[in-house]
Order: sequence, then structure tokens, then C-alpha cells
Amino acid sequence: MVEQTAENIGIEAKVAKINVDNNGPLGRRFGIRGIPALLIFKNGKVVDKVRPGDNLEKRLLAYR
Repeated sequence: MVEQTAENIGIEAKVAKINVDNNGPLGRRFGIRGIPALLIFKNGKVVDKVRPGDNLEKRLLAYR
């Protein structure tokens, strides 16, 4: 869904999937408290956390 939305609005997006059950320290590092969780990074830093029901297109466009 992320890749398709990014393509539709003409931006580049890379998607990485992390299993926080197998990678607990990484989940804690980014404050993951619920699944699914979607973090938007720009220049190597988290700039937003998207929750189910949020307008993904609008959120991605904000960091163009």
C-alpha cells in the first residue's frame, strides 16, 4: 500500500518490514507500542508515525 501510494503521488519510497517480536530492541528504540506501525523517515530520522486510518497520501506529501 505504501509503495503504491508513493507511486501514485510521484515520490520515491522505500519500505522495510521489521518483526518486533524478533527484534525487540529496535521496536523499543522507535517507540513501537502497537502493530501495525508505520514510521516515515527523512534523511535517516523519524519525521512521522502513521496510524491505521490516517491519510497516508497526505502524510507522505508533507515530507516531499
